[in-house]
Amino acid sequence: MNVEFHKRFAKDLKGIKAAEVLVKIKTAILDLEAAEDLRSLRQIRTLKGGGQILRMRVGGYRTGFQLVGDGGVLLLRVMHRREIYRYFPPK
Repeated sequence: MNVEFHKRFAKDLKGIKAAEVLVKIKTAILDLEAAEDLRSLRQIRTLKGGGQILRMRVGGYRTGFQLVGDGGVLLLRVMHRREIYRYFPPK
C-alpha cells in the first residue's frame, strides 16, 4: 500500500518525546505499507461521518489518515487519544 505523509503529521511526530511510542508508530506505519488490504489490520476504524477518514490505534496514540487514489493512504495526524478528536478529522 502506498503511504504518504502530510507535513502536519511530521510536525506531530516531532512533538512526541517517548522513544518507545515512536517505535510503535514506526512499526504500525510499516505494517500499513505492507498490508494488501486495510481489513487485514485490526486496529483501523472508520470515523463516523468521515467516509474516507480513518484512524489507527497505536497504544495510547491515534494516527488519523485518509484514503487517496487507488490503494493509497495519506497520514494526516498522530496525537494522544485525549487530544486527537479535537483536531481530527479536519473540518
